[in-house]
Amino acid sequence: MDRVSEEGNRKKKQNLIERSSSQFEQYNGPDFISNLPDTILTSIISLLPLREAARTSILSKNWIDLWKSIPFLLLDESIAPKDPNGRDDLYPEEKWIKAVQCILMARRDPIMSCSIISRFLSIKPLDADHFLLCLSKIGVEKLHLVNSSVDAFCIPASAFSILSLKSLLLDRCALLEIPTQFEAFASLKAICFNFVISTDDVIARLVSSCPVLESLGLHYCTGVKEFRISAPKLLFLDISVFVPARVRLIDAPHLEHSDFSFNFPPSWRSSSWGVSESVMLVELLRDMSHVKRLSLSWNDAFAKCLSAGDVPSSLPTEHLLQNLTILSMKVSFIDGMVFPFLSFLLRSCPRLQELVIECYGDETVRYGPSKLKSNYWEQQQPFECLASSLEAIQMKRMHSDCAYEMAFVEFLLMKAGLLKTMIMTHRGSGEVLKELCLLQWASPHIQLTLTPSK
Repeated sequence: MDRVSEEGNRKKKQNLIERSSSQFEQYNGPDFISNLPDTILTSIISLLPLREAARTSILSKNWIDLWKSIPFLLLDESIAPKDPNGRDDLYPEEKWIKAVQCILMARRDPIMSCSIISRFLSIKPLDADHFLLCLSKIGVEKLHLVNSSVDAFCIPASAFSILSLKSLLLDRCALLEIPTQFEAFASLKAICFNFVISTDDVIARLVSSCPVLESLGLHYCTGVKEFRISAPKLLFLDISVFVPARVRLIDAPHLEHSDFSFNFPPSWRSSSWGVSESVMLVELLRDMSHVKRLSLSWNDAFAKCLSAGDVPSSLPTEHLLQNLTILSMKVSFIDGMVFPFLSFLLRSCPRLQELVIECYGDETVRYGPSKLKSNYWEQQQPFECLASSLEAIQMKRMHSDCAYEMAFVEFLLMKAGLLKTMIMTHRGSGEVLKELCLLQWASPHIQLTLTPSK
């Protein structure tokens, strides 16, 4: 009986082997993947890490050069070859530099996007200069230079020879001069600088040398006292500054979306309080009558300076933000000191349709005696936007136990005649909804949504 069973199992195994061999012969035909167009194969291997993509060159003679045409290059420190003896800490900068050189020298097609991310940029500036010269010859549309070292990497003159650029990002670099022979980045549409060391004149000249610039982001750049923006095609502007740096719009007639963040640096002390911040911000808004969407944020120190200055009731008639439809703000309602500036903004936006306010800080803590009367909003004259255009309001992370925040919300509900939706995420007690429902709302069509803040 055992022999019969063993014989049956042997035949089953033999049949399985024969069937598998037959299937292998059936499908062991042409290499359909390798016969795909190079553009498709390149797209496939571009999804791999660069080192893995390069290894595909051993698969077939048709694959030898495919990795050299990958449109997106990430040249970080992971591309450096690993030491077989585990001594990866031995001359890591030399290994990374050699790897980048090999990759760039092997290129045969222009690059769509190249990101160079390393702590070795500042250590080996001559090699970085050589990389940029190679990119200039190859051609690259989008370039990211991210210095992960604590020492600044000074952008060399060779960067200004990459005339194919359409997008440029610098992170923790230093841009201190522009070559005198440089004329323009004729195709550059987007610039983003994060923690870049520069000067007033360099930033102004660079921006004005980009005739088709549409997007500009400048985040906490040091060494710049005044950001002078002259960009006739600019659509989006995002600037975060440490006061007392200033922002000045010289020529930006097509600007549609602006995002500003004003903060005092960590070294700021209360003895540094001034009143010029409100004047600066009002002057900046005077040049933005064409903007459609505006975002503003600041820290407590800047808010105190705003409240210390004289804020006008509104912008002059000829400078009203007539095209502004969406206003977003991140503010603290501590002691209600932000009320005058809120009032100024709402009066200056006669066609505002959507208001978004994100609250921050512990509004239950008093930072000093308030100079405002408890019935501040009851004394305000009607705002045009509340009567004729405002349809949607979002109040994020509001504190329902803060009288100043609740007073502002009540004012909006009682004055916004066309309001359709109000969405509030709140901290504090859940009794706020009952209080708001007792009010006489100006609009009969309000849909009020109230959810606890996470």
